[in-house]
Amino acid sequence: MSHVTPEDVEKALRANITDITHLKVDDVSDNCPGSKFHIVVVSPSFENKALLERHRAVHDAINPLRSSIHAVTIKAWTEAQYEKEKAKQQ
Repeated sequence: MSHVTPEDVEKALRANITDITHLKVDDVSDNCPGSKFHIVVVSPSFENKALLERHRAVHDAINPLRSSIHAVTIKAWTEAQYEKEKAKQQ
């Protein structure tokens, strides 16, 4: 796969983390030869899991695409963390 789209990343995440309640994938490549993405993923399955475990779940989900991805920034939140973040932005 040569060019990865945000839709490709979203599809891979939804296929592997089945209880996602909010997902946003932004392409932040800025004409970089490799794709760069910013991912915000919210899932009840992240509850009581360390941040490293959450990030591993995201990396595992997008692993088949990794050869075409240069970099990712991940926000892997629980429902409570997501609600708190939304409230801050209002």
